[in-house]
Amino acid sequence: MLRWAPLGIVVLAVLVHLAAPGALGTLFNTSEAVNSSSTTHREGDFTDIRPDVLSHLALGRGFGTLDPEQPSVFRINDDEYLDEVWEVGAVGLFAFLWMILAPVAMARSTIRTRGPTVASLALASSGGCVAFLVVCALFDAFSFPQAPYMFFLVAALTTIAAAGPEGNVEPARELVRQLAGRPRTAAVT
Repeated sequence: MLRWAPLGIVVLAVLVHLAAPGALGTLFNTSEAVNSSSTTHREGDFTDIRPDVLSHLALGRGFGTLDPEQPSVFRINDDEYLDEVWEVGAVGLFAFLWMILAPVAMARSTIRTRGPTVASLALASSGGCVAFLVVCALFDAFSFPQAPYMFFLVAALTTIAAAGPEGNVEPARELVRQLAGRPRTAAVT
């Protein structure tokens, strides 16, 4: 495959140029991209919401209080993390980050086994979760329903891959056998 990589890069560049003329020019003219209106808008995101965030640092304004359908009242940020800390505070931001990283943490042991069937699946799907982590910093990911739907699909695949080929049911069966063998204690009233 490595022998064909240079040819693949050339073919890809030609296809990108044909599909989106001028897209490759933004890669080579970096001064134009740095001074775009999008960059200027992103610079003001945190400074505009700072008073609100600092006054409600722990729990934010409350889930559902920010309505992106009312742009005259609420600012639309290009950063999902800013939106989360604004709406649900530092506690909600931590929970949001843990929701994204939990499948990755769960898949670590499966990836380390280097098993031929599930390790590569767990690694690839964990990479998808990490990609969503990066995407949330680049735009308001929850404004587009496709992004969280895709993340939850990839997170589910990561969880399934982390369970292994047996589905990780053996420990649960053993627990059921142990519980079935023990008599239940009567509730004290």
